Amino acid sequence: HPRGVVLLAHGMMEHAQRYTHFAEFLNANGFVVIAPDLRAFGKTAASLAENGIYEGDYFGDSVRDFCDLHKFSRQRFPDLPAFMLGHSAGSYIGQRMAQQDRVRLKGLILMGTSYMKNPIYGVAQRLVNQMTNSKGFQQPAKWLDSLIFGTYDKKFKGEGRSAWLSRDKAEVERYRNDPYCGVVSSYGFYRSLLNFNEMYKNESLARIPRDLPILILAGGEDQINGGTGAGARKLHSMYQTLGLTDVQLRIYAGARHELINELNKEEVYGDILKFLERHLDEGSTP
Repeated sequence: HPRGVVLLAHGMMEHAQRYTHFAEFLNANGFVVIAPDLRAFGKTAASLAENGIYEGDYFGDSVRDFCDLHKFSRQRFPDLPAFMLGHSAGSYIGQRMAQQDRVRLKGLILMGTSYMKNPIYGVAQRLVNQMTNSKGFQQPAKWLDSLIFGTYDKKFKGEGRSAWLSRDKAEVERYRNDPYCGVVSSYGFYRSLLNFNEMYKNESLARIPRDLPILILAGGEDQINGGTGAGARKLHSMYQTLGLTDVQLRIYAGARHELINELNKEEVYGDILKFLERHLDEGSTP
């Protein structure tokens, strides 16, 4: 008998089928999982060749997609509480979704996430805008991909491409061999994705319900947090400063970016399940 609904947003350069084992775990514990391929990725893209290519407002469109999915979940499962879980790029969709007046979540789980209010992103966005205008929105942003992810991999010398994702070498190899993973995204995609400014404006932050339970999970060696967990700690601090009353932070020592594909994934699964179950019976169904 279903006990709750989990909306799941995966990260960039991957697809929802990679979460099948995790979804089955949640199913076995009574949770319905709704996990689409994000725009421009997986089977949502028109073709494999078009993975990572997007011309419009990628971030805004993706947030609207998940708001619509939330509405669908309320119509399809009106008596079940709805949770949102976002990993990496999906976690920023989750952060923004919590600021939408038409969405009322029972809880929000942010994995592989960080605090993205940083002047460097403004500089990067201006540069990407220039490159998009000169190269075209469909052009793969190879230099940017190398700058970001190549730099992440350098922290794990001798382990090869995409090693920054997990200590589990078998999982990394599966990622490398998956044609729908690791595709270099386009300039148009990055131009939109880097538009985090609206999310951290005071008027946006003020719309987050102060009683929204949030669980932040990060790997201690995740390079999007500088390999120190600093960005996740800053995000946790931001929510606390805003006056949110139930914000938890868990940093797993030694773990990298993809926590559900890590060597300690059973521990991560268990922590997520505890959070979901703890908030099942609190108050009315949103």
